Amino acid sequence: MMATNLIILTLVLYTVSGTPGANQEQKAVGAAPSAVAKQSSAVPSGKGSRKIVPSAVAKTDEKTHSSSAVPSGLKMPTTTVQGRYAYLKDLSTQCVLLDKGADESMAPSSMTKIVTVYLMLQALAQKSLDWLDLIYVSKNAAKRPGSRMFIKPEESIPVIDLLKGIVVTSGNDACTAIAEHLGGSEEGFAELMNGLALNVGMNNSHFTNASGLPDGGHYSTCKDLAIIAERTITDFPKEYAQFYKMTSFKFNGIQQTNRNDLLKDGSADGMKTGMTDAGKYGIVATAVRPGHPPRRLLLVLNGVASASLRAAEARRLLNWGFQRFESLVVPKGRHISTLSLWKEGSVNLVTESDLAVTLPKGTLHRAKIVARYYQPLTAPIKKDQKLGELVILIDELTPMVMPLVAEKDVSAPGLWSTLKGWFSGHSPTA
Repeated sequence: MMATNLIILTLVLYTVSGTPGANQEQKAVGAAPSAVAKQSSAVPSGKGSRKIVPSAVAKTDEKTHSSSAVPSGLKMPTTTVQGRYAYLKDLSTQCVLLDKGADESMAPSSMTKIVTVYLMLQALAQKSLDWLDLIYVSKNAAKRPGSRMFIKPEESIPVIDLLKGIVVTSGNDACTAIAEHLGGSEEGFAELMNGLALNVGMNNSHFTNASGLPDGGHYSTCKDLAIIAERTITDFPKEYAQFYKMTSFKFNGIQQTNRNDLLKDGSADGMKTGMTDAGKYGIVATAVRPGHPPRRLLLVLNGVASASLRAAEARRLLNWGFQRFESLVVPKGRHISTLSLWKEGSVNLVTESDLAVTLPKGTLHRAKIVARYYQPLTAPIKKDQKLGELVILIDELTPMVMPLVAEKDVSAPGLWSTLKGWFSGHSPTA
């Protein structure tokens, strides 16, 4: 409901209505979402063939974009990036706002751990793992170099603590412990990681370990890390919200803080940082801001010179994405207009599919929405039958078009209604 309020209140909604020999536009500025514009009950003109009734500002033969494409010629904001790689995506609309080497191979460092955590959450969902299962920690796992949660060799740790140790303290020891449990060995777990990557479309990634320790055969891309990050949020929303926002974790008497500084001031509500000599400093960060509709942005940034610059640049890029862009969302099944049929009855026109697009801030104030429909409209009409289209016009740019379809079946009028139509002098060729 919030999204539909935005569209009507922010834009001018033109619904084309018809009377014989005339085209009319009815404004619905500030109308409630349920407001409709009804067609005149007069008999439609024509010889019985179906034709589209266009508005004065929307030509029927113009080139149009699909409903989710940004109009051709629209100038999108740009910005510089203090890092070698960057990828910023609006998850609310699936629009990419920034791409700097997003498909280039890079060392993912500890950002690898979001793949490891996904496999843990998947195992928990499939009941092959339980939150309270005790995981044996081998000597190999306990002595892993780099960041640790300080588990002791031959100790047994609950799954929930290992998960916290991976997400919050970036424990390489915790990663190896769960990898050996789920995969039989870290090599076996790497096969699971690569199988997951293949299944979700991370086509430019290959993993050799669960933690992201440097290895020539261990690589990924910004875009691939964004894929698994988004899948985590959509597939495991409760677990994402519970664990990835944690700022500290105490284990074996040692209090450790999350290296994701964006959590401290609410600039992000998760994900994961990383650092190796090969990859430099990197971060996967995501944040949501309220609005109509709410927007969630996802950032993958890597190759930054320092931890402080990583935090500052990630914070700036997220703010840039929220401040310089706005979203237009029209859901599938959105009621656009109610049109009267010849003789009797009416039909509701609804959108055939979702429209979701992110545009430069201020674009929507210049936009106009026009509904165009076919006439004459006569029953019977089938559910989902295309009866018109919704056109979004922005300046002189290529319009965006959404098909409008019948909300439900409408039966042909009975004999008595037909006779009434003839006796009153109405006919479909009048």
